[in-house]
Amino acid sequence: YQLIGVQNATAPFCAQVINETAIITALPLPTASISGTTTICSGNDAAINFRGTPGATFSYTIDGAPILQGIFNSAGTYSLITPALNVTTTYSLVSVQYSTAPFCTQTLSQSVTITVIASPIIPAISNLFACESFTLPALPSGSTYHSAPGGNPSTILSGPITSTQRIYVYSQTGIAPNACIVEGDFLVTIYNALQADNPADVFQCGAYVLPALVVGNYFTAANGGGTPYFAGDAISSSIRMYVFSNTGTMPDCFTENSFEIVVNIPPRAVTPPALVVCDPNSDGFASFNLSDADI
Repeated sequence: YQLIGVQNATAPFCAQVINETAIITALPLPTASISGTTTICSGNDAAINFRGTPGATFSYTIDGAPILQGIFNSAGTYSLITPALNVTTTYSLVSVQYSTAPFCTQTLSQSVTITVIASPIIPAISNLFACESFTLPALPSGSTYHSAPGGNPSTILSGPITSTQRIYVYSQTGIAPNACIVEGDFLVTIYNALQADNPADVFQCGAYVLPALVVGNYFTAANGGGTPYFAGDAISSSIRMYVFSNTGTMPDCFTENSFEIVVNIPPRAVTPPALVVCDPNSDGFASFNLSDADI
């Protein structure tokens, strides 16, 4: 706008030449937009990105809470990392304005909703030790045991564990690409005791000498109890003998068999004293009463 002169509105219409100008600058309204991660697993954070007019101040809310503000850098960007989220949360732009006069402002309504998927929970299983085999405990719905990491259906375990191996627990909620996965592992150690010898029952006249064993040791009670006996020991009375073999681990795995030793004491012959009688008719024959010899 240019002012070129001024005069009285009535006679004598005095006038003066003026050369003044006024420049009116129309600024475009500042802009702002929001974007960011839209799906996360519970307990994780998310990245929120704002983009707009460099140097402008923007206002936003989190789930409609009190207004927060940020200032765009010279590149017109502003980023933040949310705290760990456990519920679905919405970040909404409210307005943007210039940070200096004339403080032009634009009202906004754009928002980003971060959908939170509940992370699966798997039980914490410590390393386990078992004899012969181990039956895996039941898992919560959606969790499975595997022989390898990654949760591949081809590695699912279902039956008893009969050899030492690492077991993987896999659980998933949601569907890829928006799936939440938790995986853990533990070691199952299986101990196998050697099969104890299984001697046949023994029926013996007189003392029985215990033979050497290939696997196990002799005991007079089950589970390695009672009195231990060793190869070469003589058993002089009837007894049930146990052959016990164990691993000596924790738990102590063992195998056991038992057999009867029946000892019969043979009769002892007595040497009688000499008997002497008379032959009354000298025919070489005579009668003897053995009771006279205490037989």
